[in-house]
Amino acid sequence: MSQRDLPLGIVLDACPGLKDLAAGREVRHWRDFLAAAEIAPPMLGINPSAWRDATEAMGERQAAITLAAIYQKGAQINDAGGYLRRLTDRVRDGKFTTWPMIMALLRADLDSKASSGVSEIGGDRRDLARQHLDAEERRQSTVPVSDALRQSLEKPK
Repeated sequence: MSQRDLPLGIVLDACPGLKDLAAGREVRHWRDFLAAAEIAPPMLGINPSAWRDATEAMGERQAAITLAAIYQKGAQINDAGGYLRRLTDRVRDGKFTTWPMIMALLRADLDSKASSGVSEIGGDRRDLARQHLDAEERRQSTVPVSDALRQSLEKPK
């Protein structure tokens, strides 16, 4: 599975809880995000070897994004270390990327805010988040078609 980069703003909108771990409570750059993510594993009961395996398999940024999502889900995950290990295995098998996880968190947050009438995300950022969600859902639901197949389907019979 190819991994496209997630914008930091989208990740922070989906996982605002990680900001609580940041020094000074500000996450302005990826280095701030990565530093905050380094604090979370012991808090979640994730042992150092599971975290090391995740960073080796996913890369530092993707592992941090995954950890932020796990941190955001909180009590919904009974065994954060086991969950991280399963996701790490899925990455190695080419069956996991962070996009769907982050998009699901964003969608749940937007749906929750829409149903309660609360809007913390500014209009432009909310629209951008919805566009990203819609584009990712379309991408996930389409099957890639080769040019050869496309051309054969376009030929008159």
